[in-house]
Amino acid sequence: MLPSEAKWLEDQILGLELDSDTTVLNFGCQTSEALKRQPFIRDHVIAATMRRGWSILNFDLHSGEGVDAWGDICQDYVFSDLLRRRFNVLYVFNVLEHVFNLDQICSRLQKLVSAGGYILVSVPYNFPLHNDPIDNGFRPTPSQLRTHFEDCILQRAAIVVDRTWGDYLKEDPRATFIYFARLLFPMYRPRNWWTQVVKLAYLNRSFKITCCVFQKL
Repeated sequence: MLPSEAKWLEDQILGLELDSDTTVLNFGCQTSEALKRQPFIRDHVIAATMRRGWSILNFDLHSGEGVDAWGDICQDYVFSDLLRRRFNVLYVFNVLEHVFNLDQICSRLQKLVSAGGYILVSVPYNFPLHNDPIDNGFRPTPSQLRTHFEDCILQRAAIVVDRTWGDYLKEDPRATFIYFARLLFPMYRPRNWWTQVVKLAYLNRSFKITCCVFQKL
């Protein structure tokens, strides 16, 4: 997640017409350790959720600190367990570009939300390759993302513009040195090396993220 994306999502969370007894599924939540590298998620998204008084279930593919439940939603027993809980809100932030079976996952996510509930989704629009563990190349516009959520109506959408890769490097000289030094060693973990190479195209090019709020019919 990027800072401007987190701020946009915060505004949407605070504006949803839902009571304080709302239950949120944070799908693809990451571990607490991973979130330390992105404090703006805590400061904007999680803080806004707490301000609303909502309860939140942090769900990820694997277990870890800060993860409440885990598993592969494409496994029927995992899906059935989540389906029994029923949620008013789903957070699906920067997940869909990392899945193999996009259509199945989007279909199942919609079934987890009660009628009238909301699904908040963010996915890269103009952003370099980043494997976690894969990157399927999904870079939709809001209207293209809408086609994957046929049981919902699109309430709000934006392509949020963030800073450039060069802007981020300027903030941290040590990270800048490590980044350019890494480019000198293509034979060491070549897949990771290529991920770093493609970022060169964004030194003066803004990152952009598609962000949408869907309401379940």
